[in-house]
Amino acid sequence: MKKKLFIVYVLISFIYQANAQSKYSLGLMASPDLTYINASFSKGTHGATYSTQPGYTFGLSIYKKSTKHFFITSGMWYINKGTVQYSNFIFSDSNNVSELMVSGKTIHSYKDLDIPILFNYTLGKRKLKFVCSAGFVFGFSIEEKLISTAAQYYDVTYIHNTPKRPARINLNFSFGATYKLNETFTLIFEPNYKIDVRAIVNPIMDDSHSYGLRTTLIYKFKQ
Repeated sequence: MKKKLFIVYVLISFIYQANAQSKYSLGLMASPDLTYINASFSKGTHGATYSTQPGYTFGLSIYKKSTKHFFITSGMWYINKGTVQYSNFIFSDSNNVSELMVSGKTIHSYKDLDIPILFNYTLGKRKLKFVCSAGFVFGFSIEEKLISTAAQYYDVTYIHNTPKRPARINLNFSFGATYKLNETFTLIFEPNYKIDVRAIVNPIMDDSHSYGLRTTLIYKFKQ
């Protein structure tokens, strides 16, 4: 409870202070999220393929303008998504005469609180501008679980992460456009790509890479 009150206090303090500084903006963001694993394998009597469990992201983004063309993005985003693993197991009798194939499915779902640190560059002089960004997104686990099913088998396993350390560290890249509605509000559309830094060395990770379309309504604080 104290942590939630502290977060609310920080947000209110930021809005109050930023209202007097035009270099700050506040955005309301939402995005679909599709996560994929570039892997499938077959080893002996066991094989597996991977698919996505469609998810979503939404939250508040904070923007700080550094120069005419550069700005920094941070904020707090809630994310809910996952992946699905389809498995096949082949069982043989003692004489290896008959075989039985059993199929199963494991859903790896997780809810995170993401904190982005992105560096952005804009190009253009009119209402419509192009923007590209790169940086890191740190995912702190709220809930992470594995749901396994096969025939009449059903099991749920909760994964416990250290709350003070990010469960996921992602490289994030995006390229999109901003459209200035008026002097106060701006829309930004950012197709984005995100890859877990662990997946660079180990492709069989449950957050290997994901795609999204961040859509944000930005409010610019007045001088």
